[in-house]
Amino acid sequence: MRRKSQKGKASEIDQAIGRQICLERVLKGLGAARLAEELGCSMMQIRNYEIGNDRISAGNLLIVCDLLNITIEKFFSSIERPIVINGFDPAEALMIAKIFNAIDTPQTRKRVLSAAKSVKKHEKLSKVD
Repeated sequence: MRRKSQKGKASEIDQAIGRQICLERVLKGLGAARLAEELGCSMMQIRNYEIGNDRISAGNLLIVCDLLNITIEKFFSSIERPIVINGFDPAEALMIAKIFNAIDTPQTRKRVLSAAKSVKKHEKLSKVD
């Protein structure tokens, strides 16, 4: 799956998100005209998002999520492999954030943060060797 798009072109990931918008919109009975009104764009623009000709902005995607009462993760669950940008996997970062958020005590959070900083510092030092 092509991860990066050419300038001004939607990537395969953008197209998958567009298909998911269309599917969810139809399943929830939301008309394209109403979605266009809520996003402040034309019905043609909605069509371009849904068929993957244009990319939808993160802000507009959040509005779509609110209108359809779904989470943002729903749009990415159909993507076959993880998106990795410059060695950074957002799915891993989200998992770390969820685990960290589940830690109840501030003292334990500080220890986890300290451990993470220590690992990063050690990683930097070992790259120099």
